Amino acid sequence: PVVVFDRMIGVLGLHRAEPRAWADSDISVAEAVAHEIGLAVHAAALLEENERRLGEQGALLKAAQVVTSELELKAVLQRLVDEVAELLRAEAVDCYLLDTERGVLRCAAVHGLTEEMLGFEFPADRGLAGRAIRRGRSALADDYAQVPEAVPHPAYEGFRSAVVAPMRWSGEVKGVLGVGTRDTGRRLTHAEADLLETFANLAALAL
Repeated sequence: PVVVFDRMIGVLGLHRAEPRAWADSDISVAEAVAHEIGLAVHAAALLEENERRLGEQGALLKAAQVVTSELELKAVLQRLVDEVAELLRAEAVDCYLLDTERGVLRCAAVHGLTEEMLGFEFPADRGLAGRAIRRGRSALADDYAQVPEAVPHPAYEGFRSAVVAPMRWSGEVKGVLGVGTRDTGRRLTHAEADLLETFANLAALAL
């Protein structure tokens, strides 16, 4: 077995064309090699995780610079959705602002969706966005089609995985930031949902 900190992550198999018994020394060598493989895999995973986090921090820094360098709200929100799309490798990103008096979310910026979406409104308690607002945290769906009361717009038809994060500032929700994909082989993760929350808070700062 290939074991890392008492957790088996795989096996190392040795095979011969002719059947005969393995010597104890052969088994010891195989076990030693399996142990080294486990250490190498663990080290590679740590390096990959570190590289990913550095990439995220760089993207967040870039987004923060966007917030402080733009004065026009529309430009800030558009650049934020563009940054989110690049970081999360998402085919679609949208930003909705919350109108508390009317109880609706209004589309303010999109990436990978038709610009006809801009200005589109829907009730703030619907779909994944409504769930994110109620819980004050990001909401993730592996099968977007199964989300109750999904957003009533044809642009969202066919989406497979999606995550929406509330834009919060001083305890108030200002809107939501959403990411989605139609790729059936792609599943957005909780780590990506947490990262989206950070971006959403930057958007709230811009507001």
